[in-house]
Amino acid sequence: MRTWFALPAALAVALLTAAPASAHGTHTRPAITRLEWLTGPVAVGEEEFLVVEAHDPDSSISEVDVVWGDEGISFAHTYCVQGTEIGKPARLVLSWKFPHPGLEDVRVVALSQDHCKPNRSIQRSPTKHLPTPVRP
Repeated sequence: MRTWFALPAALAVALLTAAPASAHGTHTRPAITRLEWLTGPVAVGEEEFLVVEAHDPDSSISEVDVVWGDEGISFAHTYCVQGTEIGKPARLVLSWKFPHPGLEDVRVVALSQDHCKPNRSIQRSPTKHLPTPVRP
């Protein structure tokens, strides 16, 4: 009986710890190349604009995910408005209103897909952090 459970458990561990699949064998992960506030100091209750630029030399940026400190999450799909050309950078300007003062850790990840086609291998960039002081 124990042997029967050992094989599925070993398979599950192997799948969870495996490196992500690559669409091109030597696929480079996407990268956030610019991350900054468009406006001056960030203030509570004010609409603030975050500029995110991302690039993947082997694919197209299809989505950018932002965690706005402890307050919320945005999933910004590009719908390939930058084009489906391999390696073309994407630029997004996202807005947010912070409800409380303090230091927020804004975290951003870019996702890319081959030519922005559905059901293709998705690559994730390393998370980029933007410590953001929010003034009252």
